[in-house]
Amino acid sequence: QPSFQKKSFAQALSNSVDVPENQFPNTSIKGDAVSIKITEEEYQLGIDESPW
Repeated sequence: QPSFQKKSFAQALSNSVDVPENQFPNTSIKGDAVSIKITEEEYQLGIDESPW
């Protein structure tokens, strides 16, 4: 099993990388909420990985 080193929140942020905005899904406003369109496959992956 891989061993993981405990990091502080600041240490975790310092390892961040820049991601171009064009790699994010398009958003739109629907009423008072922000809406992000995802595929059925992405939705199912999120359901499968949910801790609830």
